[in-house]
Amino acid sequence: MLQIALLLAFVIPAILFFLAQQRILQVISPGNREMTPGLVWLQFIPLFGMLWQFFVVIQIARSISKEMAFKMGESILGQSEVQIKETQDSPTYTIGIAYCILTTLGIIINYSGISSSSPLAFLESVCLLTGMVCWIIYWVRLVNTKNELVKLSTAGVAG
Repeated sequence: MLQIALLLAFVIPAILFFLAQQRILQVISPGNREMTPGLVWLQFIPLFGMLWQFFVVIQIARSISKEMAFKMGESILGQSEVQIKETQDSPTYTIGIAYCILTTLGIIINYSGISSSSPLAFLESVCLLTGMVCWIIYWVRLVNTKNELVKLSTAGVAG
């Protein structure tokens, strides 16, 4: 029973998180997407998913940057895409990569069996806890950025 509860405690947030990643890609114009929205679900594959999460974070960040440059380029006459990109980098990239690195490092230390020594056990805990905080911040930024992109789309339609 405890194992089922622990599994659900992992699976339900993961599903909601992957839905957030999928939804932001769906809001982005197909021409500005660096990946198909459905590919975020490959993160569920054990081991492969740990590496795939880096790809997803990078591709989402690139897609956001392209979409913001495109949307802002429509509304701000006279600014080139390069000028816009310099002022509007993706708000998800750095925190997303941090969450990927920290959680992956924590998991590697945990499963390698070397975490029995107290300094590495402490490092594992720090990596996992900090990674979880970064993951939550990343998730919030994904949702906020999606909402911002929706506003930019509706502003373009209304204007």
